[in-house]
Amino acid sequence: MKIRLALVLGTCAFVSTTIAAQTPQPSPEKFGWIPDPPASESRVQKKGPVAVAEEDRLKYASFLSQSGTGLVRLQPRWAITNVGPSPTSGPRDFGINGGGSYFSFYYRTHEYGRGSDLELNRRVLSPGLKSDDHDPGADVPTEGTFSVGFAGADYGMLTNLGDLPIESINLDHASLAFLLKYRPPRPEPQARCESRRFRTGVEADGHVYKSRLPIKTGDTYLLRSIVYDKYDVLVAFQVARQEDDGSVTIAWKLLKKFDRTDLQPVRNLNQATLTCPPG
Repeated sequence: MKIRLALVLGTCAFVSTTIAAQTPQPSPEKFGWIPDPPASESRVQKKGPVAVAEEDRLKYASFLSQSGTGLVRLQPRWAITNVGPSPTSGPRDFGINGGGSYFSFYYRTHEYGRGSDLELNRRVLSPGLKSDDHDPGADVPTEGTFSVGFAGADYGMLTNLGDLPIESINLDHASLAFLLKYRPPRPEPQARCESRRFRTGVEADGHVYKSRLPIKTGDTYLLRSIVYDKYDVLVAFQVARQEDDGSVTIAWKLLKKFDRTDLQPVRNLNQATLTCPPG
């Protein structure tokens, strides 16, 4: 009798386990969690809220035939001038962490949370508006900026090369000298000071390097993005298009992956009292 009962219980456990295994489980991405590393997107998105225009795909077809290149559309992270940089969109707009406003060239994804290199921000130039009044489709002037460095001690720098063809940018180009030789510090206080330095702006080799720059259609930019403990990349990108909804399409080229820099954190570092050297 005991043997028969054990067999019955064992059979029930097997059946219930099998049914549970076959029941579809909700994807963790639906709750804002993304894998580490995140899944890479295609180099050119053709569907969805970050799909690029066919006209741009055709225009950059020859460029996209090269390895390490892509075409990406960024959705804006909106802010209102009189209330500061508070985004009006949710963190999972379009089903994407960060609402499609961020991009990682290393991971090749819009998903925010595992390391991002570029953010598209738009500020409404209308002091009479409040954040809840803003309609992205409204005919009001806006100012768009690119920025780098978003989490922890991560930071980076951008420079605008003007209307230089992106096809002409390679590792031998003179404009890359400063970015190629730059070495990020490991101690956290120095990393925080470097982040401040590039917020203000650094002049070198005839270029100005900042963590935030205005957007200009047709211009080519250089970007160095330092994500501590994960990666460090050098990228060239060109603004292909600015849409009426505030989104921007860029053509990009990954120029170099540097060895990662591991941060030496300082426990309870007080950034408010942190003193950085001048310059």
